[in-house]
Amino acid sequence: MTAKEFIIERLDLIIEYFPNLKCIYEYDEMSKVHLIKVLPQGEFDLNKKYSEFESEIVFDFICRYNDSNILFFTEDDVSISIKNPVYQVVGKKFESELISSYSFENFNKTILVMDAGENNYAMAA
Repeated sequence: MTAKEFIIERLDLIIEYFPNLKCIYEYDEMSKVHLIKVLPQGEFDLNKKYSEFESEIVFDFICRYNDSNILFFTEDDVSISIKNPVYQVVGKKFESELISSYSFENFNKTILVMDAGENNYAMAA
């Protein structure tokens, strides 16, 4: 199994166990680093079970592929970015949480506009 196949397999497992996450993967050939961006940042920073699972993946990767490096990061690290992703996987709960949150916010704004009375015409412009 290649390092890329290993990582893709593990990213699928991450999403299976943590369906509220999104993972984006890129391999930087020049530095021989496998970059994995994990979203949302709150889960990356605060979810201990995820952190333990990630640590196991890193350890396993290092044991198998000692000629490459692996780096998990999240959106707060502005010095690292993914420019050419080779794989992306999104958990079912990651998408649905974004959609329901967005829809609910718009619903509340609609109610506020309707309550604005004579000023609601300004919102249409």
